[in-house]
Amino acid sequence: MQILITEEQLNLLTSSEVEGLSDFMDTIISKYPEIDEHKEHIINFINKSGCKKIEFGNMNYGAGLSLHDSVLLNKTLLTQQSMDMMLFVVFHEIAHQYQFKKYGAEKMYELYTGKLSIEDGITFLYETEITADEFALRKCREFIKLGLLKSIPSQGVYKKMSKDQLLALYNGVQRILSARKGDSPEEVSEVIYNFIKIKLE
Repeated sequence: MQILITEEQLNLLTSSEVEGLSDFMDTIISKYPEIDEHKEHIINFINKSGCKKIEFGNMNYGAGLSLHDSVLLNKTLLTQQSMDMMLFVVFHEIAHQYQFKKYGAEKMYELYTGKLSIEDGITFLYETEITADEFALRKCREFIKLGLLKSIPSQGVYKKMSKDQLLALYNGVQRILSARKGDSPEEVSEVIYNFIKIKLE
């Protein structure tokens, strides 16, 4: 008997496992059962990004956070946003994982470790986020064609932000990182993660 598998199924079998991915998929499918039909596309997309860990959590700020070693998504995405917006945020944060994979963590974190001027840092922040928004929009259009999504945001969040708002965001992260003891990706990641994620005792 000949057993055939698709290329996507082969990729799933041969890709390194992302910590928390199974729980993540179970969570979004339990909220939106229609995702189940398309789960292989989403799993394959996340696996290829180089993402090491993905999880939902309680966050002090924002809808999502992408670090060199993980993606954290705000639990409120499941209760306060539509499926379309929830997946847009997922795609945006995973887009950053592709950026980390392409440029390396040291390059991506130069933004916050004093290796760039404020002007260059804000420009880098803007370009990184705009690219992630555009990437997420393209991914949403793909899932519209597949029949999962009905609509997508007309544009990403960052195109609407002024230079002053970007500067405030940049300075906010700089203040968070003032507590770090070093500039390694692990140190930067740990400080941001511990500040953003609400620890529930």
